[in-house]
Amino acid sequence: MVGSSNAEENQQDGNDYLYNALWRACAGPLVSIPCIDDKVFYFPQGHIEEIAAHSSRDGDRQLPNYDLPSKILCRVVNVELQAERDTDEVVAHVTLIPQSEQDESTSERETVQVSAAPQQTVVSFCKILTASDTSTHGGFSVLKRHADECLPQLDMTQNPPAQELVAKDFHGTRWGFRHIYRGQPKRHLITTGWSTFVNSKKLAAGDAFILIRGENGELRVGVRRALKRQSLASLSVISAHSMQIGVLASARHAINTGTMFSVYYRPRTSPSEFIVSYDRYMESMKIDYLVGTKFRMKVEGRDGQEERYAGVIISVEDREPATWPDSKWKCLKVQWAERADKATGVQPERVSPWEIMPFSAATGSSSSTSRPKRQRAAHLPSRSESSSSQRDGNAHMRFHEQNQKGTEGPSCSRQHELHQENKAFKLFGVSIPANSVCSILPHSATSGEIQKPLTEKTMSASRCESGGSVSASGQSTSTDTIVTRSCIKVHKMETALGRSVDLSKFNGYRELIDELDKMFEFHGGLVDSSKGWKVIYTDAEGDIRIVGDFSWSDFLLSARKIYIYPEEEVEKLQSSSA
Repeated sequence: MVGSSNAEENQQDGNDYLYNALWRACAGPLVSIPCIDDKVFYFPQGHIEEIAAHSSRDGDRQLPNYDLPSKILCRVVNVELQAERDTDEVVAHVTLIPQSEQDESTSERETVQVSAAPQQTVVSFCKILTASDTSTHGGFSVLKRHADECLPQLDMTQNPPAQELVAKDFHGTRWGFRHIYRGQPKRHLITTGWSTFVNSKKLAAGDAFILIRGENGELRVGVRRALKRQSLASLSVISAHSMQIGVLASARHAINTGTMFSVYYRPRTSPSEFIVSYDRYMESMKIDYLVGTKFRMKVEGRDGQEERYAGVIISVEDREPATWPDSKWKCLKVQWAERADKATGVQPERVSPWEIMPFSAATGSSSSTSRPKRQRAAHLPSRSESSSSQRDGNAHMRFHEQNQKGTEGPSCSRQHELHQENKAFKLFGVSIPANSVCSILPHSATSGEIQKPLTEKTMSASRCESGGSVSASGQSTSTDTIVTRSCIKVHKMETALGRSVDLSKFNGYRELIDELDKMFEFHGGLVDSSKGWKVIYTDAEGDIRIVGDFSWSDFLLSARKIYIYPEEEVEKLQSSSA
């Protein structure tokens, strides 16, 4: 059943809480939209980059900047959350007014009193579609927990249990689906109506299907397109050129006259947010970003959830010094610790200071020690745990470094000993002369901070068949031991024998999951998350984590054993450790 509502109903939908919840779910987990009366910095340089990205074409025509500052301090006058009718792409229409005082150092933070709106409960689920989901076979499966939380209860006395669902999209169009519980083993399936939805929305593998349910049981449905990949080497084409000039001229006129101007932000297309919270920007300016600073950055992962990538700053410079001098927009050139999963978004060559968070050298420990961990469950398999740990211990490199409280950081000569064969160091894959290491690395950094990039780079030297451990200094005693393993045991539930994999052969989670899928003959069932299998692992402390929760580099450093479990069993492990 497909129908449409009138324009009046659509306008009303734009103001209700279900519409807003659906919009934010379709925008993505990392999208931040300002509220009315918020103080923000508007970056025209970022806005014209979004226009170039949205045009999906390159050009080389130069743009005037109308003597605009690199950032404009504004107050938000209005925000409208919209969706394009043809593509369902979400768009934020933001109306801004420039502040009379543009000096950020004299502009004070203002506390805006906002009346607390009553909280409305919304439950939702998001599924990244596979090629089979978007084929013509007529339906796709829904995980049991998603069906229990988001869909109306089925009458289990029926044979088979089934019901008709009706959900509205952004435009008020009603979509009908048949929800049925059947199969061996039994699964929740969306069948009749699904093919019509896929064809109408032009869905492809990698897009996400989103369904939300309000307190009154009303259902809303939307789609989240896979992140578009584009090169930002060129910023203008003929079709986009006039729009870019209009953006710059509009901002210049607003500053001169003190009047409002409007901008359109497309979170699924824009390389970065060009409307930045005042507080977020000011906090980032308190941090002194130098060459060699290690950082983390939040990104949208393969399953549409938040992930973090690690990297290092290799240069601090203006992106466009002639047009936008002293601009903080994309002023940090970076090198990433690991390559992104091929199914996820782009790892940019440049980032802005407010997009990243540096590792703290003052803590004297790697970032993995401060992350929340899943506790070990009482019934997690521990067969041959001690013997396996002993075998694994012979398969990786150990680097020893004294880390006594009150002593100064490691010297350049000590670091030279750790890598004397190459006469140089590698920091996240970037070659650094040995005589310059002390000037790049924080003087107070401990071995946990310094050795991590070294062990990541040299972990391929660890082989499954090697015996004994190797100390870079040749000494048998130390106060701090960094352990990185290359070979690791993998156990599948209800399988008697485990298998070993060499993690140094993989460049990310995608390649690891593909290899495990072939190794245990899942025939695509492990790659397709809808099949109900999960990959988990334990760290050196025996704590349980989900593969993909943290960056690939953190996984390489902390993983000790890998397990492949049905999703229901993983949920039991999580609930028992909560």
